[in-house]
Order: sequence, then C-alpha cells, then structure tokens
Amino acid sequence: MNFSNLSSIIFGAALVLVPLKTRAAPILRGDAQVTLEGKPSGFDFMATDRENHRIIAAHKGTGTLEILDSKTGLILKGIPVGEAQGVAVDPTGRRYFVGNEREKSLVVIDAKTFERTAEISVEGPIDGIAYDSKNGKVYAAEDDGSHVWVIDPEKKLINASISIPGEPEGIEYSPHDNKLYLSIKTTNEVVRIDPETNKVDRTFPTAPVTSPHGIAIDERRGLVYVAGKNGKIAAIDLLLGKVTSSAEIATGNDQLVYDVERELIFSACAGAISITRASARGLVSVGQVPSPKGAHTIALDFDNHSLWVVFADKAHSYFQKFVTE
Repeated sequence: MNFSNLSSIIFGAALVLVPLKTRAAPILRGDAQVTLEGKPSGFDFMATDRENHRIIAAHKGTGTLEILDSKTGLILKGIPVGEAQGVAVDPTGRRYFVGNEREKSLVVIDAKTFERTAEISVEGPIDGIAYDSKNGKVYAAEDDGSHVWVIDPEKKLINASISIPGEPEGIEYSPHDNKLYLSIKTTNEVVRIDPETNKVDRTFPTAPVTSPHGIAIDERRGLVYVAGKNGKIAAIDLLLGKVTSSAEIATGNDQLVYDVERELIFSACAGAISITRASARGLVSVGQVPSPKGAHTIALDFDNHSLWVVFADKAHSYFQKFVTE
C-alpha cells in the first residue's frame, strides 16, 4: 500500500488508515454508543424509519425488536416478537414488520403504539423481508430455503409462494420499477421478482461477487449494488443485465446501505465498514474503518447521514453510531 495518500482517524484506541481516492472522500468515525438493558445477545437485520426518525434492529438473541430514536439517541422500546431476523418498515410510518426464524412467522407492529397487531404463520423460518408499498404486501424470504412468501398483513394470510433458484439473503423493493430484487448466495446471482405475477422474471449474475448478501438499489442510475462475502462489491446495470463495475471491500459482508445524496455505499463486513463511492464512471473503493466485533448489519439515518450498527460483547448489547466528516 502507498501511504503517501492516506488520511488517519482515531476509532477508540486504534489508528486507522483510510485510503483517499478523491478530495471529497469522507472520514468515518465512531460516535455515540447506546447500551441496551438485559443480557447481551446477537442481532440480525436493521432498517430505517424515515418518517418517525428511528432506527430499528432485530435483536434475535433476546427475541425483541429494538427501536431507537435517531434524533435523541434514546431507546424507545424493546418489543417481544420472537427470534427476529428480517425487518421492514412501512414508509408511511404506520407499521413495522418482523420475520421470525424459530416461530416461522411474520409479526406486524403498530409504529405509534408499539403494539403487536398481527402474527401470520408461514411454512418455514423467515430471513430477509421487504415491503411493497404499492400492493401493501410483505415479501418474506425463506431462511436458507427456496421460497419467498407473499404475505397480506391486512388480511393476515399468505397470498403466494414464489420459487427461487437458491438460498436467499438481502431483499429490496424498488418503487421506481415496482420490482423486488433478491440476492441468492448459493448461485451467485440477483433475481428480480415481479409482484404482478409473483414470479422471478429475470436473473443477474453477480461475478466477481460471490456469496452475495447486501443489496441496494440506485433508482436514478438504474443499478443494483450487491456485495459478497468474498470482499467484492458490484454494480449491476438493470437494462444491460450485467455487472458494469466492481470494487474491493472488506470480506464477510452481510448488509449494506446506499446514501443517495452523497453517492456513498456503506457495507457492514467482518470487523469493518467499507466505503465505496458510486459515480457515472463506476464504483471506487474509498476505504474502511473498524467496527465492533459482531456488527454485521447497518442502517442509515437519512436526516444527518450518520450510520448505526448493533452488536454485543460479554457484558451488554449496543447500538453504535458512526458519523461522516
């Protein structure tokens, strides 16, 4: 590595060197840490409630959905839901959805009262989920399975079961084209689901990304960003149907978020948050900062562009905030 073009930051007691590819490259540093009550245990997916200014996290180990006020940094509620994995937010700010592994169910929560309003059973464990704001359905991916269940939270029933070609990970809904995009870790591809037919209507290879997990949609450019366990991130052009650029990230990615205003992708990886710049010319690696051990999911506060991860140590469970400068 050429150390002549590096900017150093302090995270805890460690000096971190972040390669700077452009003058506008951000510096990401650890900020507030929020301690949760109760025994320490692991988390899964996170999501952002933009309407109510909250960050939500599936606290799988305690069987709760944790809700943090992103303006004050205070924990608002830990709601018992089951062995939570996937989470999704109704963009109107009315409801939260939680997919459970052990209970094999989708739980619906009122975002105002924090009361459970429904629990809908499915045929297997749920991992990632996405909410289709056009048809009002939740799409729940079977954990390490071969189906996506289409769930009507109003009628409290399953509308359809969609066959997929391999084991799913991240799933995102795009209101721009009214499609859902799902990363398939065992076949190294992203599949597109048409909610009009409830079928997979197109597949996109992810090479050089393998074991794709984190996924985000760039609606302005017509791209899907997907990151893999192998330390690669790629941009898939949805018109061309292929990868048009890729970059290096840390290994072990699980979830990523795209800050569309700053054109930055933040990937939660094994022990690091990797930063990738998106541009019309393709993806460029900016660098990475260390993140707490066990922090493998991530959420973006769209109001101030800060980031949140969740993790646990031997003593407690935490929300950890990162800010960019």
